[in-house]
Amino acid sequence: MKHRNLYRSFIDGFTNQTAVGQDERFTLLNGPSPGIAGYHHNQVFNRFTSKDSALREIERKDLELQMKKLTYQDDLTNLPNRRAMNKLVENAIVNQVECAVLSIDLDGFKKINDLYGHEKGDLLLGSTGRKLQEIVSGFGVVGRLGGDEFLVFTEKKSTSELEIFANELLRIFSKPIVIGQNSFSISASVGISQFPIHSSSANQLLSAADIAMYRAKKVRGSHFEFYKAKMTEELSRRLLLEQSFSEDLHQNGFYFVFQPQIDRMTNEMIGFEVLSRLNHPTLGNISPFEFIGIAEETENISKLTHHLMTEVFSKVSSWINSFGFSKKVSFNVTPFLLSQKTFFRDLFELLDEYGIPYNQIELEITEETQLKVNQCTLDNMKVCRERGIQIAIDDFGTGFSMLKSLTHFPIDKIKIDKYFIDQLGKDNQTEAVLKSIIFLGQNLNCTVIAEGVEKLEDVEALTEMGCNYFQGYYFNRPLEMDDFEQKYISN
Repeated sequence: MKHRNLYRSFIDGFTNQTAVGQDERFTLLNGPSPGIAGYHHNQVFNRFTSKDSALREIERKDLELQMKKLTYQDDLTNLPNRRAMNKLVENAIVNQVECAVLSIDLDGFKKINDLYGHEKGDLLLGSTGRKLQEIVSGFGVVGRLGGDEFLVFTEKKSTSELEIFANELLRIFSKPIVIGQNSFSISASVGISQFPIHSSSANQLLSAADIAMYRAKKVRGSHFEFYKAKMTEELSRRLLLEQSFSEDLHQNGFYFVFQPQIDRMTNEMIGFEVLSRLNHPTLGNISPFEFIGIAEETENISKLTHHLMTEVFSKVSSWINSFGFSKKVSFNVTPFLLSQKTFFRDLFELLDEYGIPYNQIELEITEETQLKVNQCTLDNMKVCRERGIQIAIDDFGTGFSMLKSLTHFPIDKIKIDKYFIDQLGKDNQTEAVLKSIIFLGQNLNCTVIAEGVEKLEDVEALTEMGCNYFQGYYFNRPLEMDDFEQKYISN
């Protein structure tokens, strides 16, 4: 049997009708067009006595139509809803029709909702729905799944056709969307999956599109991705890592290592940096760049940092009591944490609980902090300085805004990025910048530390430039607590 246009026939059933048709009403009320026999007295009498039941039939059909619209139509945008779109996909796959879905998610919509309120957010969703409907017309069907998620369903389209359409769709978001007196610049992430190329069922097809959409979100601005099998593996890995934060962090493989900071003139340790590590029970050793990024995205960075402070401060407290330890303890703090009063409250409470002097603590911040600074962050850092906690800039010199940081932030220490160390003897211009950083730090009364030092010749060259403090593999790799204690504390 010739294949019917599944989505058009289905959607027409509840988007194009608003009530029972006029012709149908006439038939229900008056019966078929009367012939000669229709004028017979009994026929006329029967016709009038049956009008009540005909009206009830009209009301029943109206009610059925309204129920169908409630079931299959999104009340905010009047687009097909999740149930309707799922049914379209299921019907196509049951009939073995080649089809594709495009999962669309608006980037940053939650922030707009929070800033302007849900009323403006709803208007933005309505406007976006209309724009999508215009561009999708003739290509397929667009529906709203809920929140800021939309879905496009289409049949018998090649990969190249889908790619062309995806680019056209993203052009909707190349210009601000105007709602009243407000103009909203938003981007969209789109994931595309195809049947039967990427799946054998409706659930798999929709899931594949979502996975591809989340991959697209990793690219800044509007972007689309076609589903690839490796994306599922990556998502499974990420979910495993996300679950690592849900229970006991120690049991899930989180631990900490210490790397000493050395005074070249005396060969003594002046302090150490605490570094987070993860040896996952299933995945093995995980790069800090990966799991810390996930901790920030899933809002688990506070939990991880609290765990770090509890474990480390407990150990440092025992060193103070047993060995009179008095060196600096340094650890990284993300821009998010710097803006949270709860983080500093926890920090101060833990320092008091474990009896650690405030002036033994050093917080390392990065260039990203400069980009996200606000008055709350500056106030929190000011309180730290007043209590004796020092502030260090990590990876100094890698961004254009770092010099500005020296005037904005109360800085005590500059840590030169490893990039400059690696260029020693290779690039004269980079060496000139390196000398300038060291000179600048000294004139600002900041301690200057060279990070990532691995070779003796680099140590000697930096010493000649006036840098006497170092951190890197040449002196020692990061050590676990017990090894660090044995080498640098108890002895």
